[in-house]
Amino acid sequence: LTSGAHFSVNLLAAGQQEVAEAFGGQRVAKGVARFAFGGWYRSENEVPLLSGVNAAFECQVAELHDFATHHVVIGAIHDVRLPDVSAPAPQRIEG
Repeated sequence: LTSGAHFSVNLLAAGQQEVAEAFGGQRVAKGVARFAFGGWYRSENEVPLLSGVNAAFECQVAELHDFATHHVVIGAIHDVRLPDVSAPAPQRIEG
C-alpha cells in the first residue's frame, strides 16, 4: 500500500474460514489468487469488498510506519457497509 491508496477491512462472518486461511497464508494461493476464496465485488473506488461479512470498512491510507519486519498502516474510514438484515421484533421477557 502507498500513501493515499484505498483498501478494505472485512470482518469475517461464521463460515468464511477459507477466506481467513487464504489471506493468512494457510493455503497455497498467493497474491491475487487469494481472491478466488469468497465472493468479492468492487466498490465505487475499485476497492475489493467481501460479500457476506459482518461489516466492511472502506479506508484510505493516512499513515505508513515501518516496525521491525512489518509495515503498519493507519487508515481513515470513508465508508462502512453492514449486512442488510432486519432487526428482530422486541420480545417481552416474563419472569
